[in-house]
Amino acid sequence: MMDRFTEYEAVGGQKHAIPKHDVDKAIQRLAAYEDTGLEPDEIPSWIDAEDETPDIGQTVLVYLPDKEEEKIRVGEYLGEGDYRIGRKVYRGYEIGAWMLLSAAPKEEK
Repeated sequence: MMDRFTEYEAVGGQKHAIPKHDVDKAIQRLAAYEDTGLEPDEIPSWIDAEDETPDIGQTVLVYLPDKEEEKIRVGEYLGEGDYRIGRKVYRGYEIGAWMLLSAAPKEEK
């Protein structure tokens, strides 16, 4: 779990974020986030495979909880709970979670 650098405090009936730790560390964390260029809703996160599925044909990261090695792989969602990873088709019950792939990095000119 992520270590928070802020907490909320009510001041005059308004909720304000205040630093919990060293302000410099909080600013460094904010700068690292801003360097991603992502909005909060654009940050990829794992989605429980039982709760939601990708669009058919969508390529995603797949988490295989029962594998000893290479638990995270790239796969294509085929529909009906099936994912193709390489040449093998995995059934939905073998998939713990999935995540959208991030966009390619922006090329500097």
